[in-house]
Amino acid sequence: MTGFWIKERTYFEHPEVIFSGDLILAVMDADGQSQVYSTNREINAMQNSWSAGAPTISLQKYLFQGSGKLERLRLNVLLPGV
Repeated sequence: MTGFWIKERTYFEHPEVIFSGDLILAVMDADGQSQVYSTNREINAMQNSWSAGAPTISLQKYLFQGSGKLERLRLNVLLPGV
């Protein structure tokens, strides 16, 4: 088969995504007051502004079919008193 040349080639790769569980959350209420919460204790100690109580954090991982690699994350954060 002479005379045929590849003019276009496409390659897709599904990257490996890792979620470490670290979170920084900044919230501003209707009055313009902001609060910061983190899963890192040092950040919480520096900010000292979170008064809403401990948030409930849940994480769902969705895997790419067949490869076992992470396709997406669903992060739910419930804030008491906000």
